[in-house]
Amino acid sequence: MLRWLPVLLLMCPAVATSAGLVTGKVLNAETDEPLPAANIRVSPSLGTTSDGSGRFRLLTGPGTHTFHVSMVGHTTVERQIRIPTAGLSDVIFHLKPSPLPMPETIVEGQRPILPHFTDVTAPAGILFEHVYGEGHLRNIREATGAGACFFDHDSDGDADLYLVNGARANALYGNHGDGTFIDLSSSAGVADTAYGMGCAAADYDNDGDVDLYVTNHGANVLYRNDGDGSFADVGQQAGVADTRWGVGAAWADYDNDGLVDLYVANYLDYDPTKQALRSLVSLHEGFRAYPGPRDYEGQADALFANNGDGSFTDVSAEAGINSPQIAKGMGCVFGDYDGDGDMDLFVANDRTPNQLYRNDDGVFADVALWAGVAFDEAGHESGAMGVDFGDYDGDGLLDLFVTNFDFEYNALYRNAGDGSFLDVTAEAGLAQPGYRFVGWGTGFFDYDNDGHLDIFVANGHVHEDMDVLSENVTFAQPNQLFHNETDGTFTEVSATSGPHFIEPRVSRGVAFADYDNDGDTDLVVLNTGGPVNLLRNDGGSRENWLALRLVGSSANRDAIGARVQVRTGSLNIVREVHAGSSYLSQNELELMFGLGGHSRVEHIHIRWPSGRTATIEDTPINRLMIIAEGREDEGSAGAIGVAD
Repeated sequence: MLRWLPVLLLMCPAVATSAGLVTGKVLNAETDEPLPAANIRVSPSLGTTSDGSGRFRLLTGPGTHTFHVSMVGHTTVERQIRIPTAGLSDVIFHLKPSPLPMPETIVEGQRPILPHFTDVTAPAGILFEHVYGEGHLRNIREATGAGACFFDHDSDGDADLYLVNGARANALYGNHGDGTFIDLSSSAGVADTAYGMGCAAADYDNDGDVDLYVTNHGANVLYRNDGDGSFADVGQQAGVADTRWGVGAAWADYDNDGLVDLYVANYLDYDPTKQALRSLVSLHEGFRAYPGPRDYEGQADALFANNGDGSFTDVSAEAGINSPQIAKGMGCVFGDYDGDGDMDLFVANDRTPNQLYRNDDGVFADVALWAGVAFDEAGHESGAMGVDFGDYDGDGLLDLFVTNFDFEYNALYRNAGDGSFLDVTAEAGLAQPGYRFVGWGTGFFDYDNDGHLDIFVANGHVHEDMDVLSENVTFAQPNQLFHNETDGTFTEVSATSGPHFIEPRVSRGVAFADYDNDGDTDLVVLNTGGPVNLLRNDGGSRENWLALRLVGSSANRDAIGARVQVRTGSLNIVREVHAGSSYLSQNELELMFGLGGHSRVEHIHIRWPSGRTATIEDTPINRLMIIAEGREDEGSAGAIGVAD
């Protein structure tokens, strides 16, 4: 008769490695031989396996973690281990051989180790620091900005980076293509010195290079790209130098005429030289260091139609914008949520109902109330800031994520397919983790290339005194990363995704791009009153991927609004080209498709903004493909980085 013996656990002396990294071996308790393919797990979403020599590496983050170590034919160990910030090395687990249960054996599969993010701001040569003013935060303008934009300003195939400042000049960093950047702000002529907010980029004149729009408290700026590395400020002559407080901006061809149009979300009627009167609602909100959004009137948003001759016309009234209300706009994003071939629009509003503009042949109707996205679940006007459209559940419909003020939770709205949305935040596991934080920049992105969209949220309060006035809310707050579990739920993996997520910050705008062309999605975070963070994705390209760059002909040249469906194995992935989202920010225009372990793409279907469609079969992977409208069968493909 076999006796069940306890599992032995031996830990050698700790040796400093890197933040939260645990290394070690799994050995046979009787023979001391290495055990390959043993499962080491610290949570349902984080684990790894031992290699042929019994060795393993697992980035857990500092803290006390419960390790579960198991292997078929052996007993299981479960132990709590305290991991210091410096990490632990030479951790040894001994597993005792054990008879297999009969007649059925269950083998537990483990997820491959998830990627983590490395802050490479300094080695990349980015020296930008956001400045909101002098001394203490004094007003709502200083607490609101700013954003960032990834776009290829010189058409060399690399994502360059534009960063918006407040009380100092904005900056353009050119991408060398080797992981480093150079400050081109002065030579390019885009060092705008107005009080900056957001930015969005698109080739509005269809001349083959990407132009740039910057929103300000004061006159906004349109920089026309002259194709020689320099830009010209043409905002006044183009008719888009709006002097209202512009915040969010987005480009889309709302009338499908082949020219991208411009939407600007305007915020408050705020004059820094005048003292605002507190509203009754504001007076009952508790502590506030300065007047808030309820103490000012809102300003009407603007939709500028592209005339095709370098100028724009404000068509807000005739297109149905601001009807029936003027709100207090912040983030905005275009997306075809109802799948009818034209671009709809969502606007996140601060302390006024959100707006969902359904596009009906170039005329918009605000259907947010009927669609279930105007208010939060309690029927309140939330402090909405950041926003993104994305198909997180793989049903081919664009869902919606909106960041909000503290004690309101960030909202995940699942597209029901009938024109309405369902608030599934709680059941998705997203309500509690961000409840105490103020959310700003955000985005759906597939950071581990498994074919399913994950979520990033940038956090930070608006009152510096929160640290002394509250035990539960702080001024600086940790940013958050949520992994898509493919069953409708998300797991927060912030603590195990790199040191950036451990140190609290006062973050605002977020933008996404594969800036180093290695096949996974990186991101930049702009922090108010502090340095920016460029976060390199390390490990996302372990899984297969495909990047697409679309070039329109009948459609606008950037193919903004194009919808792409990729099918491979069990994955059916839908993405759209969007120019402007998150909070005051924009992602690169290339589309990244994580393919998991699938080795070929069986089918690519493209619906161009012009209405034309194309299908491409049997596509190689781990490369960038450039596809031109009308010449899809000639699409050039080049490997720009192959997964390890």
